[in-house]
Amino acid sequence: MFIKNNSTKALEPGWFDGTFAAKLSEDAPQVLIVHTHGSEAYTMPPGEEYEDTGSFRTADASVSVIRVGDELAKVLSGYGISVLHDGTIHDYPAYTGAYDRSEVTIRAALEEYPSIKVIIDLHRDAISSADGSRTAPVAEINGRNAAQFMVITGCDDGRFGNMPEYLENFRLACMIQSSAEKLYPGLARPILF
Repeated sequence: MFIKNNSTKALEPGWFDGTFAAKLSEDAPQVLIVHTHGSEAYTMPPGEEYEDTGSFRTADASVSVIRVGDELAKVLSGYGISVLHDGTIHDYPAYTGAYDRSEVTIRAALEEYPSIKVIIDLHRDAISSADGSRTAPVAEINGRNAAQFMVITGCDDGRFGNMPEYLENFRLACMIQSSAEKLYPGLARPILF
């Protein structure tokens, strides 16, 4: 396990006992995928460029992080997990306020589908240095480069409001990272807690 603890909470050994309260059920959907920053895009190969709506951003969902959400939904569905993928672009035309707009989307989905157990706010990671250079975190998996992923999970330490289920979120993040490390060592970046 690799965890970067930016919280004021001390990690307790009992948190890592392998239990997880939420169980997926036959109800649909169980997973909600949203994109607070749905316009986040990727560097495309020559001939496949997209129309920019900002720095590494586009309103074209076929080449943005929303397309990654489509693939994640397809994979989870293939495992029998019912997924609701909301492709709303919350950060275009205005980046400011995107989290407030995505919260409205999430609350509406939870009201309509109380069966949702897991919410994934899927982002593209853009790591920039002070000099403006960019880093693309990758891992070699089966001889090919793959983008690494990171799970970010909050805690109820009084700084960000009421998060009564934070421990369950953290346990899920740990289970995801642990499984990824067993299957594809190096694919998961440290959990940001």
